[in-house]
Parts: sequence; structure tokens; C-alpha cells
Amino acid sequence: MNLTTKSNQKVQLTGFRGVAAVMVLVSHAANDEFIPKYLGVGYGQIGVILFFILSGYLMSMLYLDKEFNLINVKKYLIARIARIIPLFYLAICIFIICSHFYPEIFTYPITNKSLIISSFSCFAATNILWTIPIEMRYYLFFIFFWLIGSKINSLPLKVLILFSPFLYFILFSIYTNSLSRLFSGYSLFFALGTLAFYMEKLIWFEKLKQMKPWTVILVCLLTFLNFPILRWKLGFYWGPWFDIITMILCFSTFILVLVNHKSLSIFNNSKLVFLGEISFGLYLLHFPILFFSKILLGANILTFFVFLSFSIIIAEISRRYWELPISNLIKKATS
Repeated sequence: MNLTTKSNQKVQLTGFRGVAAVMVLVSHAANDEFIPKYLGVGYGQIGVILFFILSGYLMSMLYLDKEFNLINVKKYLIARIARIIPLFYLAICIFIICSHFYPEIFTYPITNKSLIISSFSCFAATNILWTIPIEMRYYLFFIFFWLIGSKINSLPLKVLILFSPFLYFILFSIYTNSLSRLFSGYSLFFALGTLAFYMEKLIWFEKLKQMKPWTVILVCLLTFLNFPILRWKLGFYWGPWFDIITMILCFSTFILVLVNHKSLSIFNNSKLVFLGEISFGLYLLHFPILFFSKILLGANILTFFVFLSFSIIIAEISRRYWELPISNLIKKATS
């Protein structure tokens, strides 16, 4: 893949991330009855799955082709900490403040000391913050996989090791009738992102560009119109996270975006790319905005657009004046 194609792919993936972020916001607004209910109840989980797959791919693309040594591992950890921690800690503080003043009506309040400690330690968190500890734990497994992967050449063996956390989670759940605290089932989605990275290197991968445009568009539409509540009413929905149809659609759509298929040029749209650039802030900061929008203006379609607009504004302010400056400061201090 030449540099121009790689650059176009990066832009398209950013636009794709923007769509995933909006799916989460739409779902939460629907759950609070701002917009029709069928846009919620599991729809946001599809956006999170796409986030996880994308995260797994980007980690792999940025580091797995590099030599495994202390210098590169240090760069990897600093980059991850600088990207995640500043906004995550800010979001925790905002949630704590909201919980203090509205303890009885703020959804999933952070009021007790143990939850505050577990949140700041990235062990466990509540509400939309829960995904960050999950991601941080996978970052640690990724170092192990990077090390092992650098010493073996067999792709099937690499894939087996890659999915070992998910296999461990399944076996642990079966034999103990409880959930593992070491590895979560969500590791599957990060692993799918890394699998996409390996698939990208295969000879036949570029041939996917020859797929008929209508087929590509149909797969994407099925993914983004995969409303769980409608499928549940029709009797073929198997849960918000490990529904086989949802997983196949999400992975297939990601692969097609990765191929940079010409029929998906919509993801190159500047507005979607902008949403992708502020997606982390959109995800972590939107819930308090949704909460206050409902209190002050009520739950209706007009308030939904007010909520969406303010979320975008706050996310951009966060990116420009908090995330980037603090991230650069951490990188400079540790260089």
C-alpha cells in the first residue's frame, strides 16, 4: 500500500470513528426518549464495538511492525497514557461533581470512595467511563502479544495467542460460573482489529476493492441500520455484545473501510472526519450534557439537536485546550 493510499485510509478511518461516536450519542439520547426508542437499547454498543475494533487495528498498525525493545515499549505506553488519561481523569472529575450535586437523579453516580479509587486507578468505572479500564487492560496484554509475536512467524499461532484472552474468558465463565476480572469478553473486539491488520497484509486483501459497490453499501447499511430493539421484536437478537450477526456486520464493515473502497468515500467527508477527530471527547463528555439538557429543556427532538451541538462544541474545546496540550506536555516531560 503506497503512502497516498495509506493517507486516504487514515482519513477514512477517522470519518468512520466519527460515525461510531455519533451512534453512541444517538443511542443514549434515544434511551432518554429524546428521539425514537428504536435508536437506543443496544444501538450504542454497536458504536463501541466499532471503536474497540478500530483501537485494536491502530495499535497493531502503529507498533507490531516495529522492533520489540524497551525504547519502543516506552514510546507505546507514553503515547497511550498521554492519549487516554488526561480526558479520562477530567471526565471522572465531572462525573464526581455531577454526582455530588445531583446524587439521586444523576444516572450511575460516582459517590463512594471505592468507586472513585477504582476509576482513577483504571481498575473499573461506571457509566460510559467503563470502557477505559477495559481498554487499558488490553493495552497491557498487547505488550505481551507484541513480544511473543516478534518471536514467532506462524500466523495461525499468532492468531491463537491473539484470541487467547477471549478463550480464557469463555472457559473461566463456563467452569466458575462467574466473570473473569483478568480478561473480559470485550478483548474479542480488540483482537478482531489486530486480525484485520494481519489480513491487510495478505495478497487477496486488495482484491476486495473489486467488490460491487452495491454489495459494499448494503453491508454498511445493514451495520448502521442494525437496530437491536427491532431485531429483538422479530425474535433474532442474541444480546448487545456477542450477537453473531452484529459481530459479523461490524467486522465486515471495518474491513471494507480498511480496504478504502471507493463506494465508501462518504467517510472522507470533512464533517465526519472532524467528528472523528473529536470523537474521544464526544464519547466521554456527552453524558453530563445529555443529563442537563433533559433537566433544563426536557426530552424532545429539539433538545436532542441542542444536546448534539453542545456536545460537539465541548468536545472540540476539550481537544484543543485540554487533550492536545496535556498530551504534548506528558510526551515532552517523558522524552
